[in-house]
Amino acid sequence: MPFTTASFFGFAAILTALLAVPAFAQTKAPAPAPQKFELFAGYAYARVPVTVTETRPCSASNPPNATCFPFTANAPAGNLRGFETSAVYKPIRWLGLMADYSGHYGSTAGIDLYPRSRLHLQTFMAGPQVSTSGRMSAFAHVLGGMAHETNAFVAARYIPNLSASLGIVGVDGQDQLAAASRNSLALAAGGGLDLKLSHHFSARLVQLDYILTTFNSHQQDQLRASLGLVFHF
Repeated sequence: MPFTTASFFGFAAILTALLAVPAFAQTKAPAPAPQKFELFAGYAYARVPVTVTETRPCSASNPPNATCFPFTANAPAGNLRGFETSAVYKPIRWLGLMADYSGHYGSTAGIDLYPRSRLHLQTFMAGPQVSTSGRMSAFAHVLGGMAHETNAFVAARYIPNLSASLGIVGVDGQDQLAAASRNSLALAAGGGLDLKLSHHFSARLVQLDYILTTFNSHQQDQLRASLGLVFHF
């Protein structure tokens, strides 16, 4: 069989292809290992109502040592600022287990005898989180856990016969302080958006959560907004 020009070019093409296969295999970068953990830390804002329990001053018709009926209500919501941190473990790419801790601090308006309140709210929650992948990724989660509230209500004046369980201190004619520390079950649902900055870092553009607590057997509906930096590894 004569060796023609067409045969030569066909043979050369086959030989080039065979030589290119191992060269391509050597130069192709290996796929990056899946990132199973992410840590978030950032600024958080919370809109928090405060539950006030107070004992009304006794009227002149009550006995001198009478204990007056306690009154409980939600004070107007206040703006608290603080931080949020969270850790997520992802056994699979789109599903993770999240642990979340946040702390918020500030002053709020009170009610009736207590016109001002200094408040510290902490939440400890965990639950599942689902997320998308890509340069811009979205996530959503449902969390449950505990909330701890510490508040100090500053009274306008000294009121006699207040409940000792409120920790009242003060003297006649001066301001007084009613300090309280409580725990409650907490539930949260929310989500947000992350923007990938590099292989290991993302910017959390926004995270919004609705948080439900039941301090003093009253329901508190709270909104939390966060932003910050996420580390992936």
